[in-house]
Amino acid sequence: MIVQIRGTSGAGKSHIVRAIMERFQDRQEVFREGRKQPIYYLLDNGIRPLVVPGHYNRPCGGCDTIKTNEETFGIVMDAEAQGRNVLFEGIMAQDAALKWMEPIKDLPHLIVGLTTPIEECLAGIQQRRDGRGDTRPLNPNNTVNRAKSQERALDKLLGMGFKVERLGRQEALDRIRMVLGA
Repeated sequence: MIVQIRGTSGAGKSHIVRAIMERFQDRQEVFREGRKQPIYYLLDNGIRPLVVPGHYNRPCGGCDTIKTNEETFGIVMDAEAQGRNVLFEGIMAQDAALKWMEPIKDLPHLIVGLTTPIEECLAGIQQRRDGRGDTRPLNPNNTVNRAKSQERALDKLLGMGFKVERLGRQEALDRIRMVLGA
């Protein structure tokens, strides 16, 4: 099963992935030559291994820590070919050209679109900024526009035959835990 979490900045994508990862006791960081952080995590709960691309050693994680969509989707497809579940998220991956998503359509998959209210997204972004000492004023336009863009993208994916569910943070976490057996 391939599960992708989509949403605007601050929607809770990385938070949900971290919560899922905590459910796995057997956790291996997989590195590639020349890279200081893991390229992905291999997690096992004794049922079916789970691959989580990217790293989560900073507040914004996941596929946004991988240089190219080609590499991200290579990890996704390799893991699926090996019979592993995949859970991934990241702005770059969700903004990728549909050519990267097309092979997933015929595989067991679920795309979760987060319905986090924009005010909560902006508060989450501000909290991350405060945590790193960024005192510049937050301009909400990019986040608001990305949220609108993601809604259109989810509609398009649904129309193309992808399995898409729009869920709040907690509902998304519960659904993904159920789907992945976490």
